[in-house]
Amino acid sequence: MRQFNLGVCLLLVTTVSLTANPVITEFMADNETTIADEDGAFSDWIELHNPTADPLSLENWCLTDKASNLTLWRFPAVTLAPGEFIVVFASNKNRRIPGATLHTNFALSKDGEYLALVRPDGITVQQSFAPKFPSQRGDESYGIRFDSTELIAQGASGRYAVPTSPTSPAADWNQPAFADGAWLSGASGFGFGIATPGISVRQVSKNGSIGGLNDALTLLSLPPTDSRVLSSATKVMDVVNLLGDGGDGHYAFNSLPPGNGGDHYAVSASGFIAIPTAGVWTFGLNSDDGGRIVINSTEVMRDDSFPSELV
Repeated sequence: MRQFNLGVCLLLVTTVSLTANPVITEFMADNETTIADEDGAFSDWIELHNPTADPLSLENWCLTDKASNLTLWRFPAVTLAPGEFIVVFASNKNRRIPGATLHTNFALSKDGEYLALVRPDGITVQQSFAPKFPSQRGDESYGIRFDSTELIAQGASGRYAVPTSPTSPAADWNQPAFADGAWLSGASGFGFGIATPGISVRQVSKNGSIGGLNDALTLLSLPPTDSRVLSSATKVMDVVNLLGDGGDGHYAFNSLPPGNGGDHYAVSASGFIAIPTAGVWTFGLNSDDGGRIVINSTEVMRDDSFPSELV
């Protein structure tokens, strides 16, 4: 089965050295579809890590988004095992029950703000993003890059194969003695992607009119804080059939886009599709205002038949 990538996930990084203390490894200030809390809400979140070889107590360590209040939220009696990660939701719900999902009493600003991890004395700042972390778009996280040893250099030659059945490649494919001479070769990197079930659909409405496909693509690339963006909404959908509030088209049961449609907006849909067998496959896009299809970063269809605006 061959899997095609129709989307990307962004991760901004910074670098810190790992010490014998907990570290904030990643956080998201505009969580739209990534991780839901126990209430089913997509709250902001902060991930912490124990980089040591010993258990590490977080009791009375503090998280804060205010440099003027370093003890804004304290951890309860929670211990991280060696190498363990923990996610704390920055949701304003203030839940501090050991063994349960943790929630701070503050939320993060997607426009960027101060964030710090403070030692139990309530005075010593162990780690901070100051004066503020960069602004984030929806489902875009910010995190650290671990100190590491490079085992395979970027661009190094390697061999790869796309599995065609449960027994191909053989179970010993990951052993040094495996004969991979029949595999394809290319430059690294190689790895596995993380696919979100469904199609991620985003609607961006513009302050003003849209002048064509290129203008729509520019609009979709803008951060929500840009003055040209009127609103932005994202939703994961099982089926993309967005004829809005009009009559059904070729397929029934159409629905509104995430921002409920309106005027002067662009829609993008990204995700993964699996091709079960080799052959000739047809991809189509039905839109009266034009659009394009991109598969594995290659544009395979473009229709810029955008009508002139009615006067």
